[in-house]
Amino acid sequence: LPRCASTGCGRVTDFAALDRSLRETVQDFTLDAGEKLELRELGRQLDAGRIRFLRNRAFDIAREAMLAVPAQTLDVLRWLEQVVKTLDAANEAAPVVSSAYFSPGESCLRRLGDLRLEQAATLSAVGDGPDAASQAKAREAVAAYQELLHDYPDYAARDAALYQLARASELAGEPVAAMAALDELVTHHPHGAHADEAQFRRGEAYFSAQRYADAGQAYGAVLAIGPASSFYEQALYKRGWAQFKRGDNAASSRDFLALLDTLLVQDSQLRDAAQLTRPEQELSDDTLRALSLMFAADEGATSLQAALSQRGPAPYESRLYSALGDLYVEKERFQDGADVYRSFARRQPLDPEAPILLGKATAAYGKAGFTALVLESKQELVELYGPRSAYWAQRGMNIDPRVSAAVQANLLDLARHHHALAQKQGGDADRDAAVRWYREYLDGFDATAEAPATRLLLADLLLEGSRYADAADEYEK
Repeated sequence: LPRCASTGCGRVTDFAALDRSLRETVQDFTLDAGEKLELRELGRQLDAGRIRFLRNRAFDIAREAMLAVPAQTLDVLRWLEQVVKTLDAANEAAPVVSSAYFSPGESCLRRLGDLRLEQAATLSAVGDGPDAASQAKAREAVAAYQELLHDYPDYAARDAALYQLARASELAGEPVAAMAALDELVTHHPHGAHADEAQFRRGEAYFSAQRYADAGQAYGAVLAIGPASSFYEQALYKRGWAQFKRGDNAASSRDFLALLDTLLVQDSQLRDAAQLTRPEQELSDDTLRALSLMFAADEGATSLQAALSQRGPAPYESRLYSALGDLYVEKERFQDGADVYRSFARRQPLDPEAPILLGKATAAYGKAGFTALVLESKQELVELYGPRSAYWAQRGMNIDPRVSAAVQANLLDLARHHHALAQKQGGDADRDAAVRWYREYLDGFDATAEAPATRLLLADLLLEGSRYADAADEYEK
């Protein structure tokens, strides 16, 4: 180990050099007397921030080593314990360190508990869950925290010690003791730094035990702290589930919709999907799924609309209908799914997503093999959103490319369908319908690659119907 990890023997400031110095001691997973002395002298040059850096790096290096060579896990943990003790000793006055080994004070007990807890957490992570070794370390941490809390009732960071005790008890496989620590924390330190997480973890324990009313109260305590809590959104989501489990759909939908307001709305406008972080996207998807399951178990779109009526207009309304329709289609309830999609298009016909949902209705009918309903849905889409519609006139050149593509495809499908029937059966009604859809296609898509062939089909159809003048006009174009 180098005597100084900087360009001279003054203050050490190079974090890369500190990291190199630490890694040199891990080669044989032990600190000999010389290495301990040099590490202690290095530690005496550092401020508290750099000591924390070295401690954190020691834990990182230990994790890497245990993952690389699992068989040497215990050797790595012994090395980690030696490093932490040496750094702690370097950061204290000698008499205090000496007495601490024989009569542990509150500071030493806290560090001992934290070290054992970190070791337990590392072992649990490496072993993909608690095992005998991790639980043994966790029980040592529990003992240190319990002694600290018993012997020093006025310990200034008592709430933090209780929080750590709860974590250690959980890792030790003692959920009752963990809950007791959390209960004491929220009772005696309701405004402490760990209160929100403690309440959330209480809620999770109650939820797992199917005590949904108690879970709802614990999650509510987190929500009372407000959006400043990092557990606010998760608490809102889980309280929604707790309400649902209790059969209170109205309260459940309020929580879920409030969460969507938080995630998807900014300045009364729907946030673009690209603005959402991955966790936000996943949580919003989970929330839409939860609402869909609740509405589907009740009265479907009717229940959805009732929830929205209570909340008021929502910028993400189309996503609610889309998610519910998707759930029905996933369950092969194609008719129900299509009805949900179409109900939104009829409710909000000028919404940008309305034609997209109507297209999804057509696809659902197609999956079910409902040919007549497929044609009906295609016709509804082109009548509401085609080149001769109010929607098209309102948007002009700003038509959504997805809508334009759907209208174009549906117009051609309708025209060709009726054209084929007219040729097969010779009916005037089918011939007139085909002419209508060909002409409407050319009204909106005359510049497309398919337009010349489409116009030729129209001219042929007119000629077959003895409409010679009209046929001649189309041939000339």
